[in-house]
Amino acid sequence: MRRGFLLRPKTRLPAPPDSSRDRDLNSKTSHADPVLTTSSDAIPYLPPELSDRIIDQLHDNLHALKSCSRVCRNWLPRSRFHYFRAVELTWSNGPRFAALLSQNPGIGALVRVVSTFITDEEDENPKSLLRALPEIALKLPNVDKLTLRGYGEYTASPFRNFTNVRELRVHGCEISSLDDFVALICYLPKLETLSCVQALIGLTPIVKRPTSERPRPNIRRLEFHATRIDPTEFTQWLMSENMHKSVEEMSLRPLHVLALRPVGEFISAVGSSLKELDIALINTAILYSGIFGDLLGTQFSLASCTNIRKLVLYSTKGFLVRSSAQGESFSWGATMLSQVPLPTVHEVVLWVSDADLDFIRSKEWETAMELIRSPRFSSLKSLLVKIWGSEKAVEDLQTVIRKGLRDLETNGVMRIEVQLGSPVASLVQNV
Repeated sequence: MRRGFLLRPKTRLPAPPDSSRDRDLNSKTSHADPVLTTSSDAIPYLPPELSDRIIDQLHDNLHALKSCSRVCRNWLPRSRFHYFRAVELTWSNGPRFAALLSQNPGIGALVRVVSTFITDEEDENPKSLLRALPEIALKLPNVDKLTLRGYGEYTASPFRNFTNVRELRVHGCEISSLDDFVALICYLPKLETLSCVQALIGLTPIVKRPTSERPRPNIRRLEFHATRIDPTEFTQWLMSENMHKSVEEMSLRPLHVLALRPVGEFISAVGSSLKELDIALINTAILYSGIFGDLLGTQFSLASCTNIRKLVLYSTKGFLVRSSAQGESFSWGATMLSQVPLPTVHEVVLWVSDADLDFIRSKEWETAMELIRSPRFSSLKSLLVKIWGSEKAVEDLQTVIRKGLRDLETNGVMRIEVQLGSPVASLVQNV
């Protein structure tokens, strides 16, 4: 065993000759062992930059962050920085959080993400959160992401003081009217991303135009997934407020065939500002039995999008499974590719389902792939084909696609990603 400095030697030095003076001193002084360690040596000292890095690794573990905050005073600021970065407010914890902000005002500046969850219960408790939100928001000056969730009904007024929000997400909840929806947007002058997923936006026409003196936001990304909203009223309001001029990205999954005209007019107005379009088309209209190709070009066109960089096209078949809708296969995708006006597209993503095998073998697919090889797509750097479905169908799809696009795969332009399972599961994960 390696001898440490705390171990005593096995042999003792010979004792000095005893004298009367030494005996007197020994009688007054005890022979206690000397202290070789101090309390500061028991816990090693960590430089703040090192302890901060350790705490940073636990940024998404709230239980561990809570424990770290109690280790010592030096660990508290960094632990709080991560612990309070994102908060979810409900009718039950809202009052406690408001009291915490009153007792510790510095915590409010740490909050960057706020998520609210309300229910549609008849008692007054769920509504108490909405009444308290304006005062809470005044103490949260740095919130830049706001998410509305729950199965209750929201109005705009409670969110009037979240003036620094750059990203608004309305997920799985309802906003009482289109008036409230546009008023909510006007309360957020710095808004850049608007996302609605499985949301219900009241279908009543816009009766009251927002009169807020705040500047209108420059929205860069619009995202509507499985959301009910009046496309005509909403797009016309955006254009009347000149808010279409800043839009660079749009994600519409799925876009109903009856919304093609208003959305087409909006995209034409956006024009060269649009850089990314993510879209799927479905048809649930009993009165419409035609094909999308009849409408693309007359009601919807990319001719004005002279600066588009990325196109993401989803197979209709996957959404048909979810909505029991009618329609065709992916032939509209070929039509949309033909609308690209200039060689500006860098990336194309095609989501293909196992129900599209006949289309992949058709002349329309060959025409679309010839178009991708044409000078109009000379700027293309990536063609990603995402295939989902049963194992046997996926193998057949890969064989057909690789056979027709072998040159693009050899050059590293095309690649294929496979996801086994039903189209429903895949689309739910991506919506």
